Amino acid sequence: MNIKLSTSLKGFAILIVIFSHYYRYIAVTSLLHPLYHFGFLGAALFAFLSGYGVFMSYSRKGFYKGWFVKKIIKVYIPFLIVNLLAELYFYPERLSGDRFISDFLLGTNDLVLWYVPFILIFYFIFFISFKLFKDDRQSIFFLTLVYVIYVIVCEFSQVVGSPWYTSVGGLVLGVWFGHLNIKTYSIKMGLSYLGLTIVFMVLNLKLREISLMKDWTTIFAALAFCGLLFVISLFLFNNIKHLFLSTYIFESLVFIGNVSYWIYITHIKVLNLISGLSGMHGILILFFVITVVESYILNSLFNYLESNLRIKKND
Repeated sequence: MNIKLSTSLKGFAILIVIFSHYYRYIAVTSLLHPLYHFGFLGAALFAFLSGYGVFMSYSRKGFYKGWFVKKIIKVYIPFLIVNLLAELYFYPERLSGDRFISDFLLGTNDLVLWYVPFILIFYFIFFISFKLFKDDRQSIFFLTLVYVIYVIVCEFSQVVGSPWYTSVGGLVLGVWFGHLNIKTYSIKMGLSYLGLTIVFMVLNLKLREISLMKDWTTIFAALAFCGLLFVISLFLFNNIKHLFLSTYIFESLVFIGNVSYWIYITHIKVLNLISGLSGMHGILILFFVITVVESYILNSLFNYLESNLRIKKND
């Protein structure tokens, strides 16, 4: 998949996530409030693209020197910076207590930052899997086995909800799609993914009161949705490439996709800042604009500092 295309999909995925969180936590009286139920689709797609990206990067470069360290710098350092700033602004009373450690290191001051520790664990298991086996397919089967065991443990323990392991499933599915190197599509393939997405979404809404059924339909609906978006993107890229890639919507999604990780780790903080304002539709626009702008600024500053430190280290 074209890098620019996958970046635009990341932009689309993060928009699903942040708008679902807006309707879940802020617009609770809105007629659109039920839309928050679909937020897991965006989270799964975001994870799917991350898994796809990490495999494609590995297939081109392998485990270069400092591979895992670079992942930590790109993922965990921004996470720590945002957590520290949030603690200083929202919860200064916690700075001297035990809660500060979990807030700072694990993001427990935010309702959605559980994904960051999870993706770091995924990177570690990915590294171990591809070091253990010489054949990529065996490595991915091992990765899949670890995921299945993880889901079973979660089901029995009930420690976490289905969105947690749905996102992890997206990571693993992304690795599979990267390995299979799917470059073509068919209408039958697209209709199959569309049908599966609809069926499992309907089942998910109908069977939400049954915990086990809700969890498994969530997983399958999300993974089918990832496959559907992958096929649609291939169709657009292969058939109307020049028209599609030159559109304002596409370029806007690419722009958002480039700062999507910063949007993810900061958007709940922005919601907290503006939650007291009145005018529901105005808040949504303000929330979107502030989140994208501050994410762009933070991303630019971080990249500038990182590149300067790298240059000084090389000198």
